[in-house]
Amino acid sequence: MSGDVMDSEKYILAVDVGTMNVHCYIYDKYANIKGEAHGIMRLKLPHHGWVELEPSVLWKTFIEVMNDGIQSAGVKPNEIACIGISTQRGTFTNWDRETGEPFHNFITWKDIRSQGLCKVWNSSLKMKFLRGGAKFLHFITRRKRFLAASALHFRSEMVVMRLLWVLQHVSKFKERAMEGQAMFGTLDTWLLWKLTGGKVHATDSSCASITGMYDPFQMCWANWVFKMLKIPPSLLPVVKDTSCWFGESSPTWFGNSIPITAIVGDQQASAFGECCFRIGDIKCSVGTSAFMNINTGHKPHTSLKDLYPIIGWKIGDEVTYLAEGSSYGAGAVMFWGQKIGLYDDVSQTSDLAKSVPSSNGLYFVPTFSRAEAPVNDSLASSCFIGLTNRSTRAHMARALLESIAFRIKQMYDSILEGVNFELAYLRIDGGVANNDFLVQLVADLTEHPVNRPKQRDMSCLGATFLAGLTVGIWNSLEELEHLRYEDQVFPPCDSWKSQYGEVVLNWKTAVHRCLCLYKEIM
Repeated sequence: MSGDVMDSEKYILAVDVGTMNVHCYIYDKYANIKGEAHGIMRLKLPHHGWVELEPSVLWKTFIEVMNDGIQSAGVKPNEIACIGISTQRGTFTNWDRETGEPFHNFITWKDIRSQGLCKVWNSSLKMKFLRGGAKFLHFITRRKRFLAASALHFRSEMVVMRLLWVLQHVSKFKERAMEGQAMFGTLDTWLLWKLTGGKVHATDSSCASITGMYDPFQMCWANWVFKMLKIPPSLLPVVKDTSCWFGESSPTWFGNSIPITAIVGDQQASAFGECCFRIGDIKCSVGTSAFMNINTGHKPHTSLKDLYPIIGWKIGDEVTYLAEGSSYGAGAVMFWGQKIGLYDDVSQTSDLAKSVPSSNGLYFVPTFSRAEAPVNDSLASSCFIGLTNRSTRAHMARALLESIAFRIKQMYDSILEGVNFELAYLRIDGGVANNDFLVQLVADLTEHPVNRPKQRDMSCLGATFLAGLTVGIWNSLEELEHLRYEDQVFPPCDSWKSQYGEVVLNWKTAVHRCLCLYKEIM
């Protein structure tokens, strides 16, 4: 295949399926964008805390955007060497093995219907015994696998608890699952299955590792989870490498079969697109949510800060692990500020924040969904603290941006606990990363230079790189490093502690005043 690719000009189609958007880019071998297309999906909110996507609408948008992208590039389907797919993680459905019909809508990562189940299981004797036994084994063996298990708590964003909820509440699915006639898949798996005309039921290790059902230490599905929760293993897809031959698209969709050669979770794809190939390379993606990932090499990194190791990518025999921190209030916070009339457009917030020397004692706590590690409170509230009659919209906009930067600093400190290697500069991407005030503050707080790329949609670029490696468009990671283009480097300011040292401490106090535990005490 690689010889065919190099004989003539070939292109890579990359598609990123987010929570509400689908982005498609056609790249050449120099990582230049030749064409693009975008689509929007609407979330379904049938009950409080339920957040779903309709499969038929998702599929229609997915195929239309890919075809529009090909048309935009002015290329023929047979000129496309391969497809790389990046998807939001933690969103899944189940479908009938014989008819192909889904049993229910996609249940997204934002859905919290399994919170009750999480609480029951986390306080159960089985989980207490599991954590206690793992703690003892870690003391005896010092193996990180047992350290991770000793701190394991099920959370609603994990696929496994929402899958258990579906088994308990969708009777037809449970019946077919027990008969071995049901199939489970995260978003990538279902799209692959549909693209190949129902021929391939597979995922990659990066997507599998965030389900709560995959053992990143043993690199296999965790049988103990299925036995404990009584989930039929027959549901599960095959786990393949991140960059490999997954199959070919059916000619039905594009008029020509196209190889599918990469499947990857969106945050891992972003890290790959940012060329975080070496131990200590760290990136932060600031979009609707904020995610921070650090390359920990070929060994999983564990801590007691509720940070579980994930697989970044697997290429051949080499597995690269990442440690990850997350915050579900970033871009969502900024668009909320626009919604309530603090500013007309999010792009105005950098200048608005710079128009005042400080937030004037005003703090914002960005916990619209939950307070993540190291606090971990799913019932925390968002709020402004310190409002006075002297507070202006500029102070409020600055407080919003500062809260995102403070949360990134929190993630940075948590994710680095216990690591013993040198850090490179911090790479940053995502829509909110276009805000110069925010990026400079992140550089100041982390005391590391922050490097922002020229390219957009780093998840698509990462999927492109991974797909192209499979078919020989590129042959090494070193080649890819020359294809990531720098936009600007933000050096840290030495004087940040005099301005922000006390402010950060006060913000942490504000966070604790918004926790459910604090409210119960009061």
